[in-house]
Amino acid sequence: MNGLETQIVQGLAGLLTAVVTGVVAYALPKAKMWLTHHTNVQQAQLATTVLNGLGRIADGVVSSFNQSVVSDAKATGKWTPELAAQVKADAVKAVQAQGAALIQLGSNVIGNVPQVIGSLVEQAVVANKASAKA
Repeated sequence: MNGLETQIVQGLAGLLTAVVTGVVAYALPKAKMWLTHHTNVQQAQLATTVLNGLGRIADGVVSSFNQSVVSDAKATGKWTPELAAQVKADAVKAVQAQGAALIQLGSNVIGNVPQVIGSLVEQAVVANKASAKA
């Protein structure tokens, strides 16, 4: 190669480097934003799936406990606040046992799953009371 060809190749290499640097500088923030948004959507969908599944399990457990333990204790006059607390604790344990796979799946996106299960059990109790009155 002579001097002119070398200068052309060096100029094109410099131009190519500038173009690649510009594309990377433009595309990298866009890719990061897309990835962040996409990851948050997936985590939200996972959390919703886990909460819905645990909610259905809690509804079933509360319904079962109402039919077996609660109605018998109320019918015999043995329903006390202490028994209510024990039944709730047993219901939470039952939901944890039945929903172990869901708990493991959602522990990274939900956080304190046992506390959430306690809230789901309380919601199921309220829902069962409302449906029993209707």
